[in-house]
Order: sequence, then structure tokens, then C-alpha cells
Amino acid sequence: MSELVIKSIGAPKKIIFIFHGYGADKENMKPIGQALAQSFEDIEIRMPDGFQECNEGIGYQWFPFGDEDNEESWYREYLKIEPIMTKYVDETAAKHGLTRSDVILAGFSQGAMLALTLGLRISACAAISFAGTLLGREIPSDSPTKILIAHGEIDNVMPIHYARESYEFLLSKKVDAKMVTSPMLAHATDSYLINETVDFLKSLNI
Repeated sequence: MSELVIKSIGAPKKIIFIFHGYGADKENMKPIGQALAQSFEDIEIRMPDGFQECNEGIGYQWFPFGDEDNEESWYREYLKIEPIMTKYVDETAAKHGLTRSDVILAGFSQGAMLALTLGLRISACAAISFAGTLLGREIPSDSPTKILIAHGEIDNVMPIHYARESYEFLLSKKVDAKMVTSPMLAHATDSYLINETVDFLKSLNI
């Protein structure tokens, strides 16, 4: 799996994985990675390419959206890659003597679906969703994973109701979740959401 890596100063205390969106690649996540690296010098940041070429012929995907193109079909496709991604995260962490509790998963759009869903299911330290949604509802109650949902209020690709529904579900499962929105933002990230992400990570005392 091809990756961009921003190394920590000294041995990393945590690893942040940042997953790109559908039809994109690791380079698209570089601005987020660089912004976080400026605030957390003792955290390693890894931005991998999806391991499947995108069905649209440009960039990469984590899983195909399929003909049905709805949340149920997305979840079915996600489950096919969950063992691969779990192994990747576990093996990468183990190389530094770290465990899942030292891992933070983040992503944008399809990458956010992956980060949020996998993060909860493996009990990672935290998961951050930029313009994404939770896939499936099979997560442990009282999960220790801390969640940040960050979304543009005028997103026309992943409308904000996806974020609100995910957030409300997580609260119903007693997950420690926070949601922040950017009023004039479409399907993207901006400095406000990045700053909120930095504050969220600082609140974890990492």
C-alpha cells in the first residue's frame, strides 16, 4: 500500500491514519496531514492510497459503491475490506510497539466512512469523519472510541443529514461524540474544521 508518511520527532506516541475520498489519492490528504503535524510533533501521520483503482478510472477507492449506491450496499462492500484494513492498522501500530488504543483514524468522504466505522469497531483511540457517515449500526455500546464528526452545512455530495443521523445514533449508543459544522462549506474541509480537529485531539491529552 503506497503511503505518504510524516514522521514524528522521536518514537511516536500515537499514529494518525488519514484516508482519502473516492476517486482521490494520498496527495489529497496532505494538507490535512501537514496541518496536524504542525500541532503534534510526537505523532506519526500516515496517508495511504486506496488499494483498489477507482471504478470511474481516476484515482483510488477503498471499496466500490456499486449499482445500488445506498448505505446498505456501501456497508456490504465495506465489510469485505474490513479485515484487510484492520490488519494494516494493527501491523503498522505494532512496528512502533503501539496498540489500537494508540491509533486515530481520520478520513474524508468515503475515507471518512472507513475511518468512522472501522475506528468504532476496533475500539481505536479516536475517529474523525470529514464529510462522511457511519456505515452499519453494529458497533459496541459504550465504545471507548472518541468521535469527531466534521461536516459542511451545504454539502451537496454527502448532505449534512448523514452527519446528523450518525451523530444522533452514536449518542444513543453512549459513544463520546462531538459534531462541528462549517456554515458555508460544501463537500470539502476548511481551516475552521481543521482547527476544530486540532482542538479535539488536544482534548484527548495525546
